[in-house]
Amino acid sequence: MAATPTAFSFMAFVQGMVFVIITFLFLALFLLYNSEKTTKKLEERLASQTVIIEQETGDHLTQEHLPSASDIVESRNEEVLPALPSEHANMESGLAETPIEGLSVTTKQGDKPVIRKKDGLSAFKAYRRPFDVYASDKSLISIVITDLGLSDVATESAIRTMPPEISLAISPYAGTIDFWIQESRARGHEIWLTLPLENKNYPAEDPGPHTMIIDAPERENLAKLDWLLSRGQGYVGFITGYEPAFMQSLNDMRPVIGSIYTSGLGFVDGSAKPGIIPQTMAVSMKAPYSTVNIWLDRPDPSQESLQNKLEKLEKISRENGFAVGIIRPLPVSYHQILEWIETLPDKNIALAPLSATTGY
Repeated sequence: MAATPTAFSFMAFVQGMVFVIITFLFLALFLLYNSEKTTKKLEERLASQTVIIEQETGDHLTQEHLPSASDIVESRNEEVLPALPSEHANMESGLAETPIEGLSVTTKQGDKPVIRKKDGLSAFKAYRRPFDVYASDKSLISIVITDLGLSDVATESAIRTMPPEISLAISPYAGTIDFWIQESRARGHEIWLTLPLENKNYPAEDPGPHTMIIDAPERENLAKLDWLLSRGQGYVGFITGYEPAFMQSLNDMRPVIGSIYTSGLGFVDGSAKPGIIPQTMAVSMKAPYSTVNIWLDRPDPSQESLQNKLEKLEKISRENGFAVGIIRPLPVSYHQILEWIETLPDKNIALAPLSATTGY
C-alpha cells in the first residue's frame, strides 16, 4: 500500500520563517556591536597586513623584500616604541598641534592652506620642525624619504625608526594621508607632500591622475593643484619627483609655483639642473625654496652606489654648509641611511630638517 504524502502546514512554515528572521536580526546586532572593536584590531595589525603593490621598473619591491619596523630597528639594537598619542604631539615632538586657526580655508575640495591675515603666519612657519641653523658650526645635511603613504609597512618603518630630523614626503595619493601626517608629526618628523609633475619618462612613468602636464590648459593644472593642496593639514610644502620635465616649461610652471607660494608653503625642486625661475619667484615673493643635491638611490639603488653618493653629499655639505639628499622607501636605503647616521658625529656633520635648507 503506498504511503500517504504529508500535508503542507502553513503554520509550521510561518513559524520557521519567524525563527530565521529573528536569527538574522541577532546576527546583525552582534556584528554592529563588535564592528568598532574589530576595526581597532585591524588598525593595530595595519603594518603587518599590507604590502606594496606599486613597483618601479628595475626595482622589484615585493612583500618578501619589504622590511617590517622590527626588522629595521633590530639592526640598531633598539626597541620599537608605540605611536605617540596625538594629544601629546606638541609636548613630545616639539611640533605645533594641528590644525591652527586661520591657516586654512574650506573649499569644495577640502581645507586648503592660506597665509593668516592678522599676522602673516603660514603653514610653512607654523608646521615646520624648529631648527637653528646658526646654533652649530657643523655642516648640515637634510635627508628626505619620498613617496611614503603607499605602503603601510615602509611608511611605518620610516616613522618609527628614523630620527626626527629626517623629513618625510608623503604621496598625495596615500589613502590614509591624514593618519600618516598625524603619526609622523607625533614622532617629530617634518612633513612635505610630493608634487606629481610630468617627468622625463612620461607617460611610461605616470605619477598619477593628478599629474600636472606640459602644455595642458592652465586651469586644468591649477584644478589639480587645488586637489593636492587640500589633501591634509600639517604639511609645510611640496617636493617634486625625480627629473620633473614640467619644471623646464616656464609657462606651465610659473602659475603652479606661484600658487604654492601664495598658499604659504615651501617648494623644493628635485630637478638635476634646477632652473632659476622658481628661486627668483621665491625671492620676490619671500617664499621658502630649496633644491635636491643628490637622489641617493636613483637610478641605482645598490648599497655600493648609495654609499658613494652619501660621500659626495658629505663633500657638498662641507663646501656649501648644507646639502639635501633623497631616498625612496626601499629596504637597502633604510639600512644604509641608519648606518650612515651613526657615523655623523665623528664627521662634524649634523642632520637638519628639509625646511632648514630653504633660508627661512
